[in-house]
Amino acid sequence: MTANWNDPDLNRFALKIRSGYGADVAFTAIDFKDLLATDLWVLGRMLTLPSDPEPVVQQDGGNIVIEISDTVAMSQMQEAVTQYRRPLIPVIFVVTQKIYAELFRLLLNNTGVSAGTRQVDVEVQVCSLLSAGKITVFTPFADTLGFEYCWSRHYDFNHLRLARNQIVHAHYQLAAGHLTVADAAGIILLDWREPEVLDFAMRILQIAGRV
Repeated sequence: MTANWNDPDLNRFALKIRSGYGADVAFTAIDFKDLLATDLWVLGRMLTLPSDPEPVVQQDGGNIVIEISDTVAMSQMQEAVTQYRRPLIPVIFVVTQKIYAELFRLLLNNTGVSAGTRQVDVEVQVCSLLSAGKITVFTPFADTLGFEYCWSRHYDFNHLRLARNQIVHAHYQLAAGHLTVADAAGIILLDWREPEVLDFAMRILQIAGRV
């Protein structure tokens, strides 16, 4: 579920952002949504547990009728889905990280800058702008703190990018929902338990939902 820039459906996006820094090339909110529509849908479905529908309130004459659905063994159904999902934690991370990285490409566009097709290109451009103090617009992040939280304060773009590369090459460990990723030198890039991966996914979905 990683980006395949040779896919015909994505060629127009690759062409739009291939020119690099300073080029008059846009990667707009529409492009973001079109490029990541499938990933966003898949991630949303993977995070959703079965649940009863919301209560329905109706008026019957002078009476208020509330219809409540209470499925027998719902908690067991939710636990079964959780157990089934657990081995897919690396997949959830990879899909989330892809969306996460493209949020920063969108930030670059909002700053008037473009980057190459690779995530490392985005990283280089953001680092360059940070060093020069030229990031003044933080959309799609809520504000400066939201940007810093996702870039380096809580999450680390560089480590998450490298961890994703290791995972897609099957270089990771997963035990009881605990995902550990190290580079070739043994440096730990990611050491998250299942709730941390799911929280990452939900946070990034929330930000992407505001695009």
